[in-house]
Amino acid sequence: LLEGLLNFYFEHDPRILIDLLDDFSECLDIGVLIEFFREKDIMFVLDRTLRRYQTQNPSNISASMGLNELLIHINDYYGLIDSMKKCTSVDSSKLAEVLKVSEYRHFRVLGAKLMANTGNFSKSLSILVQDDALIEILMILCQSSNTQYATAILTRYANVRNAVMFLAVAYVLYDLLHSDIVFELASYAQFQDLSLPLYCQIMRHKMK
Repeated sequence: LLEGLLNFYFEHDPRILIDLLDDFSECLDIGVLIEFFREKDIMFVLDRTLRRYQTQNPSNISASMGLNELLIHINDYYGLIDSMKKCTSVDSSKLAEVLKVSEYRHFRVLGAKLMANTGNFSKSLSILVQDDALIEILMILCQSSNTQYATAILTRYANVRNAVMFLAVAYVLYDLLHSDIVFELASYAQFQDLSLPLYCQIMRHKMK
């Protein structure tokens, strides 16, 4: 009966839908609600309902996935972070796949972080490099502790002659990099004067 009311008021007086949700949302299956409003392309109507439902039922994966979808659509970054904290059972890899193609940089970066948390460092770094998210790149490289990834990122910034990014990567990740490769890439990119103090510091650390 309530599902029939949803369809009726959507066709004849959509304004009543919000009142209907406030009065009967607990009687309706949350999955049915999400699917109905997704099909009608008016998910934003469920904003208040889904937030309230998740607060009361934080373990409901279906509700949290629907809320996450809505929050991404309305560009509510901090709302999404809060939703992820409330329901940790949502598949992070699926959420990351949605976020990585977002038109918003902050969502793409968040998607890259989620990929790294599932061990997919290569794909995570490829997203971050495209957005020049230096801090996140350094965090993911430290998290991976992978010399190959660190060297590949350093080589990229040497190839594009980006001295700031090159020195930042070399400075933070000196323990993952081979000193001869750092010096060779610096010479290739003509960063010798800039990188010489850093190279000396790396050598001093290695000798210790």
